[in-house]
Amino acid sequence: MVARQHDLQAGVSEAEAIALAANAGAETSTTTLQSILMDSLKLPQNKVTVVKRYRCSRDVALVTSASSCSNHDDVSTYLHITLTDTYVPGWRRLGVPGSINYSVVRTVQLS
Repeated sequence: MVARQHDLQAGVSEAEAIALAANAGAETSTTTLQSILMDSLKLPQNKVTVVKRYRCSRDVALVTSASSCSNHDDVSTYLHITLTDTYVPGWRRLGVPGSINYSVVRTVQLS
């Protein structure tokens, strides 16, 4: 149970490192990052979300498109990563109900 939480945290940290390294000189592909996470964590596509978000100047909220910002805004780019998983503990065989749902969310500023 703890090991799976650690795996998910390590996976999102791996994606963050890749995104920051790629951002230093190349476009960050959300599709590639999603595939890496799916492969390394053995998660299906519906459990891994990697999307870009944007901040217009000093606005608090992030928007889904840079075109939502005005021409005078400084636009910052972020990568929003969400991993979800469900752990079914072995003790369920003993009649103790319950599964553990994981949700790991990380937002990384790229520019």
